[in-house]
Amino acid sequence: MMCFLGMDGVHALSPQAKGNVEPSFRCLQDRTCIYENPSSLDDVRGVLKTEANRYKDHQVHSTTGEIPKTRFQKAK
Repeated sequence: MMCFLGMDGVHALSPQAKGNVEPSFRCLQDRTCIYENPSSLDDVRGVLKTEANRYKDHQVHSTTGEIPKTRFQKAK
């Protein structure tokens, strides 16, 4: 998609720079493993699907201040 838009990606070269995304994944992992306590792969899939829908459809993004689904609809 980035090539289609004429953009280049910039990759982080150090673990410290990559650490910015880790808190989000850590939160998701904690929520999945601790709070939901899935006992099978199907349970994990259900939790991840619910979490992805919550993030896309309801959570206000910290940088843009908008809900991702609403932001993408406006962009269309």
